[in-house]
Amino acid sequence: MLDVSKKFAGNDYPSHLRTYSPGDSFGELCLYHNVKQAVAISGQTDYSVWKLDRGAYQWIIRDSALRKRYRHDRFLRAAPILNLLTDAEFWSLNDVVTERVYREGQVLVNHHAANDVLFIIMSGAAQAVLASAADPTGTALETINYSKGHSIGQEALISDECSKYCISARYGDDLMVLELKRGDFERMIGPMEQVMRRDRSIYFQYFGKWL
Repeated sequence: MLDVSKKFAGNDYPSHLRTYSPGDSFGELCLYHNVKQAVAISGQTDYSVWKLDRGAYQWIIRDSALRKRYRHDRFLRAAPILNLLTDAEFWSLNDVVTERVYREGQVLVNHHAANDVLFIIMSGAAQAVLASAADPTGTALETINYSKGHSIGQEALISDECSKYCISARYGDDLMVLELKRGDFERMIGPMEQVMRRDRSIYFQYFGKWL
C-alpha cells in the first residue's frame, strides 16, 4: 500500500490525499506533460513496483509515432491517384490522415451520396454494390470487392461527384481504413487537378482534355 500526501501552504504537516493499492498506477501526468511530481508518495510497508522513466517513455512514444507514419506512408503510396506526389508531400499527408474501423455491414459511402474522402484499406474487405435506379433494393447490377491495399473513392479528391455505388464493410470481418479528406489534401498539397498537371497522360485520364 502506498500513501499519497501533499503539504499545502499554511499547513505544518502534509495532508493525506489517497492510498494506492495493488493494480493502481501513478505518475502519468508527469510523463505526458513533462512536469515534476506535485505530491509525495511513500509506502506503508515494503512494496514492489514497475517503473517507467520519462526518457524511456518518450523514446517509446517517438518510436510508435514513427512506425505509424511509415505504415501510413506505405498505404498512401498504394493509391494510384497519389502516384505523382513527392516524398515530402507523402510525408506531409501523414499529419492529416486518420485510421478508422467500420464494423461488418457498416456503410462507408451511400448510393448517390456525395463523398469527399479517399479510403485506403489497411485490413479487412469492402464491397461496392451498384443497384438499379428503378429498384435500388433489388438485385445488384454490379458488385466490386476490395481488399487490403485497395483504394476506394479516388475521385473524391477531385470533385463532389456522387457515388454510383453503395460501399460497405463486407460481412464476416471488421474493416480498417486510412481516410484522407479532400479538404485536408488541398490544405497540405493543393488542388488535385494541379498535381495531375505534372503528367499530361494522367491528367487526360481523369479530365479527358488538357486545359
